[in-house]
Amino acid sequence: MKRIFTATPVSGFTLVEWLVTMTILALLIVLAAQVCNGARWIQCTGNRRLDADEEARSVFDRMSMDFAQMIRRPDVDYWLKDDVNRWVDGTGNDKIAFFSSVPGYYPDDSWNSPISVVGYWVDPVEGLQRYSCGLLWNGMDRPDPQMIFAGVSRSSSGSESNTLLHNWPGAITPTGDDGSEPAGAGVFRMEYYYVLRSDGDQPPVLSTLPWISGGPVNGLRDVAALGVVIAIIDARGRALLSQKALEDLAGSLENFSATTTHPGDLEARWQEALQTSGLPPTVLSSIRIYRRWFYLSPLHAPGDMP
Repeated sequence: MKRIFTATPVSGFTLVEWLVTMTILALLIVLAAQVCNGARWIQCTGNRRLDADEEARSVFDRMSMDFAQMIRRPDVDYWLKDDVNRWVDGTGNDKIAFFSSVPGYYPDDSWNSPISVVGYWVDPVEGLQRYSCGLLWNGMDRPDPQMIFAGVSRSSSGSESNTLLHNWPGAITPTGDDGSEPAGAGVFRMEYYYVLRSDGDQPPVLSTLPWISGGPVNGLRDVAALGVVIAIIDARGRALLSQKALEDLAGSLENFSATTTHPGDLEARWQEALQTSGLPPTVLSSIRIYRRWFYLSPLHAPGDMP
């Protein structure tokens, strides 16, 4: 009797099953790539934020040392803003210069002095600049820069020979002087204002003027602290903007005014201006705003040595 053998069916995938499998695998690869890209973007954004935070901390720490040792005497000159002298240059950036008992740059290493003229201003291309010129005490028979005592507490014209601006213009503007150095390459906007001392029952107030009433500066006698607000853009965001666009952006961030009466108002208005600027999200994510208070040291009496 003949045996009849039947072929055993061979198990395998059909074409439809292969297509479904490949589709699912492709979707998984796409999802994995998106997760990796998202993680890399988050890491990159976090690193950029840390870099901006570090730059702001470095700028504020340097300012803190300079302001804390500011020579606050009525017989020395200052270069400060008020409601008249706003130095509108299209970007709205503030400038400040003063004498401070911090080391500065000296033309001759054979001598040293604890007194310097210090200034801060923003260059449209190179960012925040710090000027620091070491000075000798007045009366020494040397041609090196001398510490001078002004007959007035402030000057805006610079016509007097004993004013800060007349002798050290590089403290507030680029002059090619070796006394300036980059302090914050990412800073494209700087604004400062005054915190006036409490007068009787009145609490401290924010002010555009460095005095309570009538002036003059008088060694910043009426000022308890300075508030400094800066806007920083990282290298990636700066590469996406032209120089003109960056200057226009700086100009759109408003100046401190008498209507800015509460802490945080100015930063909120800057943030609002950024959100309504029409800039792409990539640029907006590269800009950060920072503020710090700088409390001033006690006032030096007219005859005191700083």
